[in-house]
Amino acid sequence: METATRIYEFSVGERQYTFDGDGLRLFEGSCLPTSDSLPNQPSNLIETRPAFLRNLALNLTNNCNFCCGYCYAKQGNYDIPGLVMTLDTAKHGIDLLCESVRKNDSEKATIALFGGEPLLEFELIKEIVAYTKRNMPTSTSIQYLITTNGTLIDKEVAEFMQENGFIVTVSIDGDEETHDAYRRYKKIGTGTYNDVVAAAKLLQGKVPLTGRLTVAERTPDVCASVLAVKAAGFDRITYAFDYRMSEEAFQASLISVEKLLVAYEDSIKAGDYYDITNVTEPITSIVLKRKKRSHCNAGLSYLSLSADGAIHRCPRFTGIKQFSLGKIQENNLLRVESSIQSYQRSLGRNAGDRVTGCYDCAFVHLCGGLCSHQSFTESGSEFTLVPRDCSYRQFLYKLAIKMVCNLTTTERRNFLLYLNESWRGKEVNKTSGKGN
Repeated sequence: METATRIYEFSVGERQYTFDGDGLRLFEGSCLPTSDSLPNQPSNLIETRPAFLRNLALNLTNNCNFCCGYCYAKQGNYDIPGLVMTLDTAKHGIDLLCESVRKNDSEKATIALFGGEPLLEFELIKEIVAYTKRNMPTSTSIQYLITTNGTLIDKEVAEFMQENGFIVTVSIDGDEETHDAYRRYKKIGTGTYNDVVAAAKLLQGKVPLTGRLTVAERTPDVCASVLAVKAAGFDRITYAFDYRMSEEAFQASLISVEKLLVAYEDSIKAGDYYDITNVTEPITSIVLKRKKRSHCNAGLSYLSLSADGAIHRCPRFTGIKQFSLGKIQENNLLRVESSIQSYQRSLGRNAGDRVTGCYDCAFVHLCGGLCSHQSFTESGSEFTLVPRDCSYRQFLYKLAIKMVCNLTTTERRNFLLYLNESWRGKEVNKTSGKGN
């Protein structure tokens, strides 16, 4: 059993607090209490994520109608510009997913649709949904996710998404000036903000909707961008950094994150609830005593299928041959399971077992280690600490924990109830795996 050595001590006002990173315990006081004084507070929790394929991402197309300057996928083209997934390739991937969830008696499965811009292939999406409904085990609930720039959403698309229980993520970077700084139409070069907001309104209140923004060199004001996305009608927001930001822009973004947490605390105290996932995920991990072994599910329960049929851990590795598991037509479930098990072993118990510099970190079980793709992009190794991102995460976790301590018991309870109801709404939205 691990001993509690990962400790973060801090003060809020005149009160002293301690966060025990091993047990994911947060309590008032400047020393670690004995286990007897905190009943039902386990200190050696383990990762509970499944390690079998139940989430499949389909990269439908290497085409995009945008030309975003910060795009990791070379403006949606990846390694083979113009490539579009065939229905046959998609069926091979869905068959593999169905076989896996059937073998493991999984109650849930997910198909996530990516691009490029996936809605360029709306007819293919309709065929994928129909095929999945016919073939998914009736005991398995299937959830469809899509990440889109939003501009191709019309009434027909919105109704289809609502009827089939989609969870939708729309890329929107802030107000019009901020969004249009990078997110412009490829052919005509004009901004896209007004079209994105108009399209999103067709979905608001009908499907679970997330606004995803990228913090980049010319748009480092995270606080202003998040509040602008909220003002555009999104009540669930997530942000990510462009790896290539200069140090000056990155430091400006940290100052802005601190402002954001102050504004977020004020909103929670006022009962004006919304979900900033970057903040709420570590908070709920503490509440639920849920440790992370890795940054995400990629390579464990989540795999991606590129437009040419190559299997990868996630869409970000598309076109990088050393991270390919081979073509879907040449694979079978046993080979995929072997790959998952091998990757699981390589992760160790937590990031401290595989990444130099993580072992003594108080937040190792909240973080799970950095994104493998980011580590590989910046260092050439997927298990290398990236100092700047590490410092950001520690900074954010400290701010989030202090924010929680600044709330009254009633304010915390009401906010957590809101989050629970919000996430339950996503569960209710899930559609059955039964065929039509």
